[in-house]
Amino acid sequence: MQRRLVGAAALLAVVLLSGCSQGVGARPSPPYFEPAAVELEPGDVFPMLTLYGGWWSTLTDSPESAGYPARATLIRPESGEYLGGYDRRSGMLVPGEDILPLEGWPADVVLVIDPATGIVWDQFRVDENGLPIETESDAVSVERRFPSIADEPPPGTFHTFVQNEFTGAVIYVGIMPEESLDAGRVDLDW
Repeated sequence: MQRRLVGAAALLAVVLLSGCSQGVGARPSPPYFEPAAVELEPGDVFPMLTLYGGWWSTLTDSPESAGYPARATLIRPESGEYLGGYDRRSGMLVPGEDILPLEGWPADVVLVIDPATGIVWDQFRVDENGLPIETESDAVSVERRFPSIADEPPPGTFHTFVQNEFTGAVIYVGIMPEESLDAGRVDLDW
């Protein structure tokens, strides 16, 4: 079956560039906390990855975050949904899993928990789209990301995604030539 998606709103493209090499013993260079790269096939569906930034997404030797735990887990307490985990020593995202809902917290809160002790170190409010409420914006940032892809595309092409505007699911379309993006449409053969 062939489908045609037209318009910039329907098409999301990612250009993956080669990372710069680092010297031995050098500090990690931004962006920190990159997720592990995944193998993708056309038609694979991924939720858009929402990453919240704050003291938990800094390295342990950052002066502004001294005294905070070395690992942090972000949880939505009303559902127990695992939103992300940060290892501040290595600068890596760490996997985790959902937990049972935590009682006594409002529905619009994200908790930042030390997974070693279970202590809540921080909290911030979010709106219905998961974005930090304006009063929290100085302390908390948010970024929506595509999944990291293991293979680099050939020169002149892009790894291309489309997003279902109703469910938010991100669908990997495959490798597309740059010209197809300029035309504003993509033909899908599945």
